[in-house]
Amino acid sequence: MDVTPIGTIGGEGHWLLAVSWATTGAAAFFFLLRLYTRLVVIKAYGWDDTIYNASFILLLACTIMVHVSVLYGLGQSQDAIWDDSHDRLTKCLLYLIIAQIFGVSTMGVAKVSLGLFLLRLVAKPWHRWAIWAAIAALLVDTAVCAFAFAFQCTPPAFLWDKTIPGGSCPLPITPFAVALGTGCVLADLFFAVFPWVFVWQLNKPFQERLLIAGSMSLGLAAAACGVKRTIGLGGLQSANYTIDAIPTCAWSIAELAITLVCIAIPVCLPLFRQVLKSVGLTGGEASAPSGKKEGGGSGKSGPVFALRTFGGGDMAGSKGSKSWQRSSQVRDDAESEFSLRRTPTEDVRDGMNRPPPDVADGDVERGLAMRDEK
Repeated sequence: MDVTPIGTIGGEGHWLLAVSWATTGAAAFFFLLRLYTRLVVIKAYGWDDTIYNASFILLLACTIMVHVSVLYGLGQSQDAIWDDSHDRLTKCLLYLIIAQIFGVSTMGVAKVSLGLFLLRLVAKPWHRWAIWAAIAALLVDTAVCAFAFAFQCTPPAFLWDKTIPGGSCPLPITPFAVALGTGCVLADLFFAVFPWVFVWQLNKPFQERLLIAGSMSLGLAAAACGVKRTIGLGGLQSANYTIDAIPTCAWSIAELAITLVCIAIPVCLPLFRQVLKSVGLTGGEASAPSGKKEGGGSGKSGPVFALRTFGGGDMAGSKGSKSWQRSSQVRDDAESEFSLRRTPTEDVRDGMNRPPPDVADGDVERGLAMRDEK
């Protein structure tokens, strides 16, 4: 079987690149929207944002390495590539392995970013413990799988250079990959379903709460991609690896991209509101009044606590520079994204969730007026 010249796409490489760049492009679009929202609209930046940005960079690096590997023959017969040039097969496998290491790393980092985002919204201790447990379990699983993948062969370079005499790969990588794939699917399911437990406590209009929970539920699509990827992991031990690894690569990139999209959408809510206001499609209220229940009826509600960024400073509108305090739009956007309605007796131990002193009584409007007077 003939192969295409180096630098051209052949075989299964066409659909692999189509899926990879389409999903990565969607993730890039929401990455830019999220970054703009955090830096310009909200004017607050935390560690969860840094980890999210790192996740996207790893995904982009993974896709680029896959593209380079395709140019060396990925998606075509491994024997045909070998017959064309031993060095060509070595480079094809090397770039593919680098892509897979980036991909494995992204799996863990992206889920951590998602977990840290949810930590900024939850209040109850058991909510935080559940999220931290999911993050820790996935990080351990990711680290073990990445180490096993990188050092499955003796010497390690034999993994991509089959011309090394005496080289072998005694460590079966499939069990580690299946364990990681299963862990990622479970994490996707957890992070897709768990927000529905606490999202109704957010001090936001019903439509926005529904959008937050719904965007997190995109994790179900990521879980479906993870299932498809895990089913195809048998190709890791295939003698025709340059073809049989294609489904695993494609579904992995799709899962990672969907995860990044579902994290970005809730953070972009203030930007979406701003755009809708500019075209006159929505009113000026940022969120439901704290003293009234959704649906028009009045009643008592718990105090509203403005949250802080995870690992960052106070949110604009809670505490910060005087220029932020003068901007009601920025305050509204900040409160719209990061306020919770809680019961007065709830114990808030996390310093990240501690309210600023001047709004501790739960009256956000009066607290903002007090700050403006200052």
